[in-house]
Amino acid sequence: MSQRFLLLPLACLLLIGCGFRLAGSIDSAGLAGTRVVDASRDGSSELAWSITQDLRLRGVPVAVEGEDRRVLRVLEETWERRPLTLTSGARTAEYELVGRAEFELLGRDGRVLIPPRTIMADAVYLRDGERLLGSSQEEARLRKEIQDELVRRILTAVAAVGSS
Repeated sequence: MSQRFLLLPLACLLLIGCGFRLAGSIDSAGLAGTRVVDASRDGSSELAWSITQDLRLRGVPVAVEGEDRRVLRVLEETWERRPLTLTSGARTAEYELVGRAEFELLGRDGRVLIPPRTIMADAVYLRDGERLLGSSQEEARLRKEIQDELVRRILTAVAAVGSS
């Protein structure tokens, strides 16, 4: 019986020792030394702010301007809402919400580590004509989920490059 209790911790140690990580987890060490810059046209990218907050939550030290760091530039962030299906009364029944982000990663010496790349995430939601407030809340919730997905994809790409 006591051997069973020892087997689980031993198996966990073996997994940790071989570098096993859960799918979708991001190596925070690969994010160290990254400064996020909002390089969008209007300079008010929510995505750049979300990336900075995510880095802080991961315990990655925030780099400030003037430090010799890699630079993650958020070039553009766009949102689009498209009707997908119509009801018999010619009203929109489903919408597709699409979030796009363009970013690039520059090394400490200014060379391009990740050339400008566009990523996209989308979701579909139903529009209930009788509960318009619920539909707008659903859209806001999906927008947040899409933004979180864009942040995850960007940070995964940055972490894959490692510290350069």
